[in-house]
Amino acid sequence: MLIETDRLVLREFKLDDAEFVLKLVNEPSWLENIGDKNVHTIADAEGYISTGPLQSYQENGYGLWMAELKLQSVPVGMCGLVKREFFSEPDVGFAFLPEYWGLGFASEAGRATLEYAQNTLNISRVLGITSLDNVGSMRVLEKIGLKYEKLVNLPGYQGQSRLFVPR
Repeated sequence: MLIETDRLVLREFKLDDAEFVLKLVNEPSWLENIGDKNVHTIADAEGYISTGPLQSYQENGYGLWMAELKLQSVPVGMCGLVKREFFSEPDVGFAFLPEYWGLGFASEAGRATLEYAQNTLNISRVLGITSLDNVGSMRVLEKIGLKYEKLVNLPGYQGQSRLFVPR
């Protein structure tokens, strides 16, 4: 376990989490707001975990983490820090299965991630990025203490994204 909140545990991904990742990254909301990661089999999901979170843990000391319900150890989403080549600071990333939306899990995990970044990793500034129409994620970013700054064009993404910065 890496981070514990009142209701969640955030932990590093393992290759054994491939079935959950396959389900999450193929949710219509993921595909619409984050994009198609070409993860269509368990082997693809293992590759995504290896070259995404696991590689980030090695290179940056952080990455996206599995979010599980604390009492039942049920996977419900992911949350963590993403280091992109085109920003000097990491951004907070999160995605939860739709059946867990509206329950405050993204805000709880996001807030804990920002605290961990500051207090454990000594990262003073964490950004937030959303697609233009992702109102739910915008609300979460505002709840955890970020504010909208401007529209940005991100390499590899079509169209503009909203950039959020600390208040």
